[in-house]
Amino acid sequence: MAEEIGREIIIEQTKIFEMDDVDAIMVPGPVSGEMTAGLAAKIREVAGAQMQEELASIAPLAIGSATVLTSGDLPVKAVIYAPNRERPFDEPRIEHIRTSVKAALVAANVKGYYSIAIPAPLDLVRAITHREMARAMIDEVKNYGKLPPYRVILVDPSDAMIEALNLAKVQVK
Repeated sequence: MAEEIGREIIIEQTKIFEMDDVDAIMVPGPVSGEMTAGLAAKIREVAGAQMQEELASIAPLAIGSATVLTSGDLPVKAVIYAPNRERPFDEPRIEHIRTSVKAALVAANVKGYYSIAIPAPLDLVRAITHREMARAMIDEVKNYGKLPPYRVILVDPSDAMIEALNLAKVQVK
């Protein structure tokens, strides 16, 4: 469906906080909004404390929701925070990864963002394979039927996840 409606799906081997050619980046984290573990902690470190303060003023958020935050020192228009687990060091479940990806797409659509970068939340994942995570992420992006966003960039620094995302991009209809 993504290609049918004009959405481009790009797989890029990089770190999400190094993205500078997108309108927004998605940051997964706990419902409490605590950016103290994994990728969320690194984003907070790069973006600055203002983002954490902004998020703390509206937390908690439900899994399946998303909120748009200012980007702080990141070179993008906004950060879309989408919870994918209950507590900071919990391992996200595959259905929560799916709902957080969809919530980020909905938020990007509502805000009219042309592009969004979404990271593979591998930092705390032990039980979900790269392949399973890649299929879930690609499936959500391909089946989200509204534009914008016109460009969705799925990112990860690891060779194994990039390989899984590229394979899923071909396999998932």
